[in-house]
Amino acid sequence: MKRDVVVVGAGIAGLAAASELARAGIDVTILEESTSPGGRMRSVRLPGGVMEIGAQFLSSDYQHTPHLVDRAGLSGAVRTTSKGTGVVIEGKLHTFRSDRPMSMVTGGLLPLRGLPAAIRGQRELRTTARHRGTFDLAAWASIGNEPATDWAHQHLGRYLSEMLLTPTIMGFYFQHLAASSAALPAAVATFGGSAAVTLTLEGGLGRLTAHLAEQLEVHYQAGVSAVVKTPSGVRLETSQGTAHARRVILALPGGPASRVHKSATPRESLLMQTPYSSGLLVGLSYSEPLGQADLGGCYGVLVHPQDSSDVAALAVRSRAHQDSVHGGDVVTVMFKPEVTEQLAPRPDTDVTEAAKRAVDVLSAGLGTRATDSHVVRWEQAMPTVPRGHANTVKAYRLDCADDEQIILAGDYLGFPWSDSAAFNGIWAAGKVLGTPGQPT
Repeated sequence: MKRDVVVVGAGIAGLAAASELARAGIDVTILEESTSPGGRMRSVRLPGGVMEIGAQFLSSDYQHTPHLVDRAGLSGAVRTTSKGTGVVIEGKLHTFRSDRPMSMVTGGLLPLRGLPAAIRGQRELRTTARHRGTFDLAAWASIGNEPATDWAHQHLGRYLSEMLLTPTIMGFYFQHLAASSAALPAAVATFGGSAAVTLTLEGGLGRLTAHLAEQLEVHYQAGVSAVVKTPSGVRLETSQGTAHARRVILALPGGPASRVHKSATPRESLLMQTPYSSGLLVGLSYSEPLGQADLGGCYGVLVHPQDSSDVAALAVRSRAHQDSVHGGDVVTVMFKPEVTEQLAPRPDTDVTEAAKRAVDVLSAGLGTRATDSHVVRWEQAMPTVPRGHANTVKAYRLDCADDEQIILAGDYLGFPWSDSAAFNGIWAAGKVLGTPGQPT
């Protein structure tokens, strides 16, 4: 049987693409190798509450994900997280509120003399963000060749760049600012410039991908080993047999996509070879909610890359949304990339003990109090944004033929956050429908 369109991958990009096509009346099927949808937007329940095993939150500045939330019937489940944030520098926790810039000074994170440059830079970025958005990497190609650190120091000032932006890039994306293109910190900084707030879903972000999947035709345990162009369409070799489609949207991370795409062009191969950071997360479960003294009462804690801690970031579930815990709590521990490389091959028990020790250092006794745990490994956690990458993405979007049989929609085409991944899927669907947005 030949399908009109087959989407490979039921992560947020694949689900967004299929949802757009289904709404337009297109016969679309999703093939997913695992037993459930979501990819890196999934939630698991621990005894103490919900753990996000990939994406940790949404942003009020997202432009595509909110429409998917509405489509999934989950608008009433959106909740604002606590605005309390912490940054650990040289073993000391500095706390501030994301909606009060002056609190970065009173919390000891920034010297007063560093605040004017930070505020001035973020104000300038608000206009830029309105024109470029924070979802389309191609729209930032004009600064895609600039070094991230140089750009950040020039536009945000040295203090904000070193004390907040550097640990943000590490804590959110497990990457070093110095290895990135200016496009990444510029887009990240626009969230702060627009006073964006972090959001979650009651019950976990995995509800979004699960609800979207329920509205679509998804075949699970249907791993794809080859996608090949033929004169009559596209042939897919899957674990459930051979399938045929008029067109295919390849919504997989770079590594899996490069292994199955047998008709890739040199540019497509280059895009799929985009480096990724790896991720190692441990959910520590507690029998009661954390107290205000634990981790400074913060929802999220970032750790500076130069700090001696093994941790990149922590997230406290009860401070994301109280209804997502059940008389207990969950602290998600995310390791730095160099620590991940050492720990990931080891047994879960070793990884959990390392997480407990690291948390005990940051908040005395907190790790020891954990009653249960869950370990998650991501070989390809987040796509990087190296210099020149935005320009390659822009060239791909501009040159992708209107009748292209295999359309890329992997996260390597965008920024390492969920709204950008959703845009990749929506753009690919638009290409099929003849209505794709073009990069500016």
